[in-house]
Amino acid sequence: MQQAAYGAPRARSEHQRAHWNGRYLAARNFLTYEVHRLCAGRMSPWPLPRWSGPLFFLDLDGVFDCEAFGFPHTTASGLAALALLRAHEFGVILNTGRSVEHVRRYCRIYGLPGGVAEYGSVLVDAVGGREVAFTTPVALEQLHRCRDALRALPGVFLDHEYEYAVRAYRYEGGRTVSLPASEVQEILSQPQFQGLACTTTSADTYIVQRGNTKGTAVLAVKRYLDRLDEPVIAMGDSDQDVAMLEVADSWYAPANCSPRIRALARFRAGRVTVRPKQRGFLEATHELLRRQGVLPGRIPSLHRPGGVRSPSDLLMMLLHAAERPLLSQLLAALRWHRL
Repeated sequence: MQQAAYGAPRARSEHQRAHWNGRYLAARNFLTYEVHRLCAGRMSPWPLPRWSGPLFFLDLDGVFDCEAFGFPHTTASGLAALALLRAHEFGVILNTGRSVEHVRRYCRIYGLPGGVAEYGSVLVDAVGGREVAFTTPVALEQLHRCRDALRALPGVFLDHEYEYAVRAYRYEGGRTVSLPASEVQEILSQPQFQGLACTTTSADTYIVQRGNTKGTAVLAVKRYLDRLDEPVIAMGDSDQDVAMLEVADSWYAPANCSPRIRALARFRAGRVTVRPKQRGFLEATHELLRRQGVLPGRIPSLHRPGGVRSPSDLLMMLLHAAERPLLSQLLAALRWHRL
């Protein structure tokens, strides 16, 4: 993955650019899927997914996943939180900017009933075995033409796994970065792209159908399931999650959340946890269960192993180490011979 990130921006031909970009995406996805598959193996097997219990809309990056290893993966706390929600029959629905293929894989690996991908663009219904597009045919045609326009910009790469939106980026310093806002707006200001809008993170730029957000996706899923009158819970950490949190009946955000979410918590029913990222997700899960009069309990298979007797034990040791607070990491670095 690192070799491809180095080679992609230095490629001299379009063929080489496509080759290195494809290798980067394939390597990153392989690492992501395989580590999550091993993580799921530590959890108790689940029955076939079904739409039942209270709906819990869950963001991936910064909440369930982090990138301590250089690619998306969860930690011991993230696994424990998901296991507790599933054990108490919450309907966990992913709501993410990741590609539809990522959502398909996560649903399959963790036995989730479904998830929304590409910033509110499509619902993956793992129970019914179908996908419901929230992007219109007209917008899909505009997105197709927009891909060509973005691809023509110098140094711009696209993620081919996005089917209902566009993800664009450049490579800098061995990682992906977003495009300048002025560059993207110059394209979207053209009449043929009037139905599209842009959302940006530090790592990439997304083009979606205008009006599609994580918030509209929550309402669309409730309509799809015919559960408009039922309350839903949500958890997210970034500005892109604000729309989702605004339409949720109750919500949580980890301590690493954006200033906009902290401002939202001051006047709308929601709570920012004391702990960040996956530890914040677990803290929110414990509080949610206690509010329902349930003692959360612990999951023995997700405890830190006493020693390394198998690859699975090594993985759990790493997942526990990945979420250490900064001070603990510094102290651990002084004892480099011990994990």
